[in-house]
Amino acid sequence: MSMNELQGNPQVTTYYAPIRISVGNRLVKRLKSRHVRNRRQIQPPPHPLGDRQRRPGKAQSFKGADCRLRRPGYPQRRVPCARRYRRASPGRQDFVDWSNLQRQIGFTEDDARSGRPKALALKDHLEKANSSIRIVAEPTEFQFFNAAKLARDVDLIIDASDNLPTRFLINDLSWKLGIPWIYGGAIETRGHALFLSGREGPCLRCYMGEPPAPGTLQTCDTAGVLGPAVAMISSIQASMAIRILTGDEPDLFCGRLFRLDSWKMEWKESRIETDPDCPVCIHQRFKFLEGKGQLSSESLCGREAIQVHPKSSNDIDLQALAGRLESVGEVECHSRYLRLTSANFTMTLFDDQRAIFDGLTDASKARSLYSRYVGD
Repeated sequence: MSMNELQGNPQVTTYYAPIRISVGNRLVKRLKSRHVRNRRQIQPPPHPLGDRQRRPGKAQSFKGADCRLRRPGYPQRRVPCARRYRRASPGRQDFVDWSNLQRQIGFTEDDARSGRPKALALKDHLEKANSSIRIVAEPTEFQFFNAAKLARDVDLIIDASDNLPTRFLINDLSWKLGIPWIYGGAIETRGHALFLSGREGPCLRCYMGEPPAPGTLQTCDTAGVLGPAVAMISSIQASMAIRILTGDEPDLFCGRLFRLDSWKMEWKESRIETDPDCPVCIHQRFKFLEGKGQLSSESLCGREAIQVHPKSSNDIDLQALAGRLESVGEVECHSRYLRLTSANFTMTLFDDQRAIFDGLTDASKARSLYSRYVGD
């Protein structure tokens, strides 16, 4: 019986697609057509402003199903963006930590307990939510020497990083290759999102100018971040992404900065103008894409850990190195990373030669240990 019948309206009946289950063969046959799966986003409620704000429609929704999406920093903070967008149709640098779980809803306690790389863990969870999409997880650092390779054949970049050097690198890449991207950030209870076309209008440097001096900006270590603020910004990014990829007048977003406070329930919008002397979108100088703004090591936000960047992205033989490190401590070797646990620190080394030292706060010591165990 349908809800309408329960409410005294027997003329309208809701029908449900049958599900056939064979317990003996553990076989479940379900109707998984794109229309059934996506029908609620294809036909959302009419916009209060009328037809001026068009609804997506079938053709636009299915166009989005065949696009390619790159999320540097993914899945660091805005995991809801990945969940909402990838459920609609179509990596971070480190692994899952207990402190992530309050705001990164794509992970579980089992992920934190095992210390899995975030990109690989989230890939598994998203594929369970939608097995019809193809996800390529890259548990590698988004750096100047691999940025162009990672952005190959990408239609849109969504920012999910937690530091300005990475965002400035994305901005350089966007204007160098003409790829649009969506900037998003959250700190304390506040968040902001901004769509940048990569071809016309302002860029991130028009908004932020030169990089600030180290230690002058708040971080989640010093100021904290409220989970709902992250979720709200990621939802805005996901909504922007779907509209942009379906081609529904994406230029309407260009240069519009959306700001919110999830605690005060305040929402503001402002327009970013192009800087006539901008080094990126006007003068086409891409210093971050040339590696001039990158760090050799950095402290990770929200953790007592140091990340050491390699000098190149060449692959490393993890199995051979694991054998040599057995005398140092306990070694776990996986297909994309190995983990060395000693009395004073834990080193996780990825197959792109990037390493994270948990238990350390001294960057020079982390670089020294890297040289000792991995090499220069």
